Amino acid sequence: MNRLLSILLVSLITITGFVMYRHHDLGTLSIAFADFRLQTNFLVAGAALLCLLFIVFALLRAVQYVISGFDRLRQHHRQRQQRRADKTFVEGMLAILQNDFQTALNLLSKPSACNRYPLLNTLFAAQAAQHNGALEQRDLLLQQAFHLAEDQPPAYENALCLIQANMLLQSRQTEQALAILQQRHRQQPGNAAIITPLADACISVEDWPCLESLLPELKKKTGKAQLHRYQSKLLLGRMKQARQQGDVDRLQSLWQDADKSLRQDPAMLETYVRHLIEMDCSGEAEKVLRQALNQNWSDACMQCYAELDVKVDNKALETVESWLPAHPENPWLLLALGKHCIQLCLWGKARNYLEASLSLHPMAETYLRLARLLEEHMHETGAAMEYYRQGLHLLAGRYNETILDTAPDNALGKPAVAAPPRLTVIKN
Repeated sequence: MNRLLSILLVSLITITGFVMYRHHDLGTLSIAFADFRLQTNFLVAGAALLCLLFIVFALLRAVQYVISGFDRLRQHHRQRQQRRADKTFVEGMLAILQNDFQTALNLLSKPSACNRYPLLNTLFAAQAAQHNGALEQRDLLLQQAFHLAEDQPPAYENALCLIQANMLLQSRQTEQALAILQQRHRQQPGNAAIITPLADACISVEDWPCLESLLPELKKKTGKAQLHRYQSKLLLGRMKQARQQGDVDRLQSLWQDADKSLRQDPAMLETYVRHLIEMDCSGEAEKVLRQALNQNWSDACMQCYAELDVKVDNKALETVESWLPAHPENPWLLLALGKHCIQLCLWGKARNYLEASLSLHPMAETYLRLARLLEEHMHETGAAMEYYRQGLHLLAGRYNETILDTAPDNALGKPAVAAPPRLTVIKN
């Protein structure tokens, strides 16, 4: 279209010039405006018009060059700001990796319009403020992050809520984190990323009903090990509540209704037994431990069993003695057998078991039990005094082989009773 107009214009000018040349007439152009009047020929008018067009074109080109120059300067300045913002972001990240959180906070908290990733920059600044203990500044930075994510997909807001909740959990602001996670869970009940931190928050605030309500989802969303952990925490919390309330029936019911894998866990069993002991149910604790040890041996449970001081019958003694062939060098088993024999007035067997336990692992309680046995029932006062002395040395932290094997002279200058020999286990 432009080419056609140009051809027509050139053709018109050519025809007009040829006609003027043939008639030797340059024509007349007259312009009148108010008192102003201009009269000239077409040649001069055309030359003036061409000059005017050239001047306008030159001015337009000059203006265009000036504008493009300013654009280049503005672009160059923006590139410099971009490089500076990238450098600041990288330095801030390196400071976080080096645990220099104050420097990272100073670098990342500076606002920059040229930051390539303003949301990430704000989140890392909030993390640096979290580690630096500047919780108010962290909250302000998180608010900025939520504002930046307003125009983003919903997944961004969900991720920000999880990040905020984790930061609150790390700073022990558990109730606030729990409120955020519960609200997010109500909005997205099937989101697996929310279940785990929500369960951890429930454990932190000991909100056992909330954790129990999450178990069906945890079974679907987590592995066996993690599910076992949550079930263990729930059972421990419930049993602790029952102990604090003094509800023995509730405690036993919780244990009986618990999953078999939890009841076979030595740590869980020990906790349950210690709760029973604290609630003056040592007899029940002894039965539970004896049954558990008879099925699945555990050194931790055996140590807990040895700490019990309850009355037993011959059947219980036979059950405990049946463990001895498989664990002949367990000092807690030997201590428990010695205490049972004392309960049943089997003085010789009790002495044998207690001395065998001492030969394997000296313990203050074993020294005390053996010394009292010798003093009160076997009338061996000298040997009893020696065991008292050795037990006191053990409690005072001065136990060694020399102290056990030799005894100092007594206050009267007479040789003290030598330590009895270490005996092996026999049955009579």
